[in-house]
Amino acid sequence: MSLINNICDYNNLKVGNIEKITEIEEEDSVLDFELIEDERLLVGFSGSIIKIYNSKTFSLLSSQKIFNKHYNIYHIHQLKNGNILITIYDRFYLNIPILKINFDNTINIIKEIQGNIYMIYNVIELKNQNLVSISIDKTIRFWDMKNYQQINLIEEDDYIYDILEIKNNIIAYDCGNSINFFDINKNDKINKIKNIENNNYPTVKFCLINENILLYGSDKLIYIFNIDKYELINTIIIEETEIFFHKLSENIFLIGNFEGNIIQYKYKNKNIEKISVKIKAHQKNISCLYNLNNGIILSGDWDGFLNIWK
Repeated sequence: MSLINNICDYNNLKVGNIEKITEIEEEDSVLDFELIEDERLLVGFSGSIIKIYNSKTFSLLSSQKIFNKHYNIYHIHQLKNGNILITIYDRFYLNIPILKINFDNTINIIKEIQGNIYMIYNVIELKNQNLVSISIDKTIRFWDMKNYQQINLIEEDDYIYDILEIKNNIIAYDCGNSINFFDINKNDKINKIKNIENNNYPTVKFCLINENILLYGSDKLIYIFNIDKYELINTIIIEETEIFFHKLSENIFLIGNFEGNIIQYKYKNKNIEKISVKIKAHQKNISCLYNLNNGIILSGDWDGFLNIWK
């Protein structure tokens, strides 16, 4: 029986009023979600494990240990070609794995892209299908997916914790106490905005809330940028610390934090407003949020709990 019965209007959804449908207790930390074809939900765990659930019933379809060693599968993303990109958050693993999910729900590693020399924080896919990785060695590396070779390198003078393509071939990334906008085609930095607070932790700090507005979060602060002019337009003080974002729809987003709370906000007129009460979703350490675009919100934590909300 499906748990999903309606399409959700996120403008009217009040996170403080949602009900927890199911709590699944796992042995390993729940680190990321990705919905793929055939109503299959991928969930990445510590311990090198990926599990596949039916996204309607949340029945377990398969569980597979991808590597023999105990790695954190920190990010999962389905590439435009249908394969799966994962980011391994471990100082002893320096590659970028590309996976294939088979019809029988088994998983194969089809490529491990080599070239990073230190631990990888995150890897993103650009609109042109090339990849960009950020690493603890303060570098940004660009990868050609036709031959899996590095095609460009940016060396910065401070740590980079998050990166996002905000327009075709335009990326935003944090670096120390600055936000940088970079044109990939011109291989040139467009602007560098200084005096930005950074909590120095690799998580989802950027949120492209609409085609013109970019958010960046840190402890008790949300910065609002206009990406047409590449400028900071406002700084908002909030209560939450160690936050990360998950976009629900245009101008509507969730904030999760390591204290176990989820709060819903709305962007409007260079400001943000809280549109739900704070919900204590987990005891602590929320690691990931995800919406299935149908009234179901998923949350996971480092203690191994996967919660399903409606």
